[in-house]
Amino acid sequence: MNELMSQAVDLMIAGMGFVFAFLVILVFATTFMSKL
Repeated sequence: MNELMSQAVDLMIAGMGFVFAFLVILVFATTFMSKL
């Protein structure tokens, strides 16, 4: 059970990091497009 929980936490953190990185890239892309 403990290993399952640690795997779930790792997956959750990885997913949050991926979503955060995607949002940052999206913001940079929109600001770059509006400047062109």
